[in-house]
Amino acid sequence: MKYYVDFIVTGRYTAEVEADSIEEAKELAKHKWENADFGELEDVGEYGCEYGTIEDENGNLFDC
Repeated sequence: MKYYVDFIVTGRYTAEVEADSIEEAKELAKHKWENADFGELEDVGEYGCEYGTIEDENGNLFDC
């Protein structure tokens, strides 16, 4: 008999982008997220893309 077992996977995706502002960085990162290859994972981003953190190349963290 064949069984289908679903696993719930929690993870983080980091998009490295070059931008002149946080808003531009968010837009560019969203585009990368939407086109990322997550292999066999299904329903990735089903509930929308939430930004975790934004960090610049100097290690500064920004609220989203």
